[in-house]
Amino acid sequence: MFDTYLQLLAAAENCGLGAEDAAAAFAAADGAAGAGDAARQARWIGQRHHAWFAAHKRRLLFCEQMEAFFKEYDFVIMPICASTAWPHDHSGPNDQPFWKVGDRVIHGADGQATPYHKQVYWAALATLCYLPSVTFPTGRAASNGMPVGLQAIGAKYMDHACITFADVLAQAGGSAFQFAPPAGYV
Repeated sequence: MFDTYLQLLAAAENCGLGAEDAAAAFAAADGAAGAGDAARQARWIGQRHHAWFAAHKRRLLFCEQMEAFFKEYDFVIMPICASTAWPHDHSGPNDQPFWKVGDRVIHGADGQATPYHKQVYWAALATLCYLPSVTFPTGRAASNGMPVGLQAIGAKYMDHACITFADVLAQAGGSAFQFAPPAGYV
């Protein structure tokens, strides 16, 4: 599912390329070999319509699966990102989109380094399948004091149910479900 999401996201993020940049993207796509992240990204940015449409058909199958799931369940509760919140880092370039392969890494509360472009893994389900999602705080990581959050994903067009769910958690769950910025962040 994540590859389908990234393929469609790369196409959407780059659909406004000018003729010269598009020609360069097509050339890079045609020359990209291998299964690595950078090669796949090059192919996705310069993909032709038939490749995009094949990914879109896979998206529609995921949508059907989620529609069936929500006949039985109200929400999917899952992480927001691949790590807890991370400290602000202004030491390098700040123009790297989440989906773009690069050298930037995020160090999670457990010290695990996750590539910046893999942080969107947990956003793929809601975004790929056109589903509403609401994020809510669930406390702080014991190791670094940074906020930890989850998301509630609901059935298509059930945006208000997701928002109400998060509101009920905030009212009934006490301070764990109330956001407060970490010390030094305002």
